[in-house]
Amino acid sequence: MGGRRKRKALREQKREAADDAMLECDCGEPGGKHTAECALFKPDWTGKCDTCGASPIVPLTGMCGPCTFGEGETAAGNW
Repeated sequence: MGGRRKRKALREQKREAADDAMLECDCGEPGGKHTAECALFKPDWTGKCDTCGASPIVPLTGMCGPCTFGEGETAAGNW
C-alpha cells in the first residue's frame, strides 16, 4: 500500500475510533468532554500535510491549517 493510501486509511481509522468514544477535550467548553468532532479539529503534530508537508494537520482533512482554511494565521495549529 502506498504512503498516501496508508495515511488515508489511518485517518479513517482515527475518525471511526473517535466516533465511538467520548474524548477529553481542552477546547474550553463547559464539561471538558466532547464527542469526536473536537478531536477532528485538534492539531495533530504527528501528521504531515497531504498538500505541502507542513505540521500540524487538521485530522479531519489531513492538511495543515493554511491549506485547510486558506488563512496564513492558522499556521502552527492556531485554529
